[in-house]
Amino acid sequence: MMSWEYVAGFFDGEGYIGIKEHGKKHYFYPIASMSQKSKKILEQIQEFLGFGYITINKAKPGMYTLDVSYSQNSRFLKAIMPYLVVKKVVAKLALRYIKYRNNMYKYRYCSVPQKEIQQGEKYRKLIKLANKEKRY
Repeated sequence: MMSWEYVAGFFDGEGYIGIKEHGKKHYFYPIASMSQKSKKILEQIQEFLGFGYITINKAKPGMYTLDVSYSQNSRFLKAIMPYLVVKKVVAKLALRYIKYRNNMYKYRYCSVPQKEIQQGEKYRKLIKLANKEKRY
């Protein structure tokens, strides 16, 4: 039986949280994904979540990736947060960035302010560092 506890444990072992920059527009967005050789387990997790999409991982032949869409990242991370061990620090940072980013949404129709660019870089570096250190 699929549960949030199972998904969190799976994500702790096979998941990734990061912040990507979209092109030259300095638009940053958080990403959450999990990779696995078994497409079936990813399909079961996707069905349980009710969102996400599965792709063939081009960087790792024979692997599939379940990507959580940007619009669902906050919901996903909040749901698994109580059960995370390995990726708890990174998930907290990502949620803080999502909250900050939602406050910056007012700039969606104009150029991104320098403050937003700097803040995006700050969070990206913090998350990258936390991923490397694997603090738990």
